[in-house]
Amino acid sequence: MKIVIRVFTIIAMVCLPIAFLIFDIVWGFVGLKAIQDGIANGSITLAGASAQDIYTWILALAIVYTVIICAPGEVIGALSLKKINTATSKGQLIALGILQILFCSPVGGILMLAMPSSQFEQK
Repeated sequence: MKIVIRVFTIIAMVCLPIAFLIFDIVWGFVGLKAIQDGIANGSITLAGASAQDIYTWILALAIVYTVIICAPGEVIGALSLKKINTATSKGQLIALGILQILFCSPVGGILMLAMPSSQFEQK
């Protein structure tokens, strides 16, 4: 069970940032195209702002959004991977299991909460 939890946690820790990176790239290109079309049509007029300035701000906001979304998932995932090896009771994993459901890997978090007591090392 611990191996399955690790696998789902690692998959979530790898796939979530990659998905948001792809989202940022696509959003950046769509935003750039829309800005260029708007400026060419004369519908975008900002006080002294060029299309490159607007594009830079859009991409910066996308990257900040990605960091805000991905950082908690990476931290919770790393803490869960470390704690799964050292936990001696189910009570030690409840908080991390709930946080993992919310921020990292729902499947890994549910499995962490459902792990039987026989899986824990008794010290």
